Amino acid sequence: MAKIHGDPVDLLKGKKPRPGGGHHYRRGKDGTLLVQANPKAHKPSGPESAWISNFTCLAHFTKAPWSGDFNNATELQDQTGWYWRDVIHSALSGKLLGDPAKRVTTPTARVFRTGVESLVSGTVKILTPNDLDWDNNVFWDPTANQSRLTVRSSGVYLVGCQVEFNNITGGRRVAQIIVNGTKIVGDQSVTQANANLARLTPCSLWAFEANDYVEVGAFANANGVTAELENFWLMAMTPETVI
Repeated sequence: MAKIHGDPVDLLKGKKPRPGGGHHYRRGKDGTLLVQANPKAHKPSGPESAWISNFTCLAHFTKAPWSGDFNNATELQDQTGWYWRDVIHSALSGKLLGDPAKRVTTPTARVFRTGVESLVSGTVKILTPNDLDWDNNVFWDPTANQSRLTVRSSGVYLVGCQVEFNNITGGRRVAQIIVNGTKIVGDQSVTQANANLARLTPCSLWAFEANDYVEVGAFANANGVTAELENFWLMAMTPETVI
């Protein structure tokens, strides 16, 4: 930034900065003419791009809602100080609460599978969820990477699961928490001496980088064993920004 003393009117009679140029003029509090560099644009990061895309979509789709949504929003905003569009915007963002619904604001997800998966003796199988209780930060992609919970922002997370094995006698049962396909960060095992159900619940704390992912593996060294992913969850322990 440069300071120029003199009559700003005289100075501005010369060549002025073109619109969109690298600098601009501004008058200071003491009458000094200031020449300041224009701020440089930067390529948005992944979370910034996601926020911009989300904001653009919400701004577009809340302009002309379906009449039923408009009527419901109008009724809900009564005596709240909100506009009907605020209600719809909050609903699309997952932040519109109605008693007795629960509100989850910490970046977290909890998924599960509605059924069992067969295991091959002596081989670790990556279990695959097919439904969810909630996911407020797009950790789970049921189409592209159905077995994974993918971290969007780096930080410390608590991750865990519950796996139920059927009542086959003999051998070991193991449930594992696996990061990026190779790193086992938590596991639990049991020897199956009797024909009883086995339910394992490993849990672990791990420092994730952005785009790291975590999966659940199940193992048995006996034939005819099945495993059911009763729940699989991830929760941020350090401050994060919800996308």
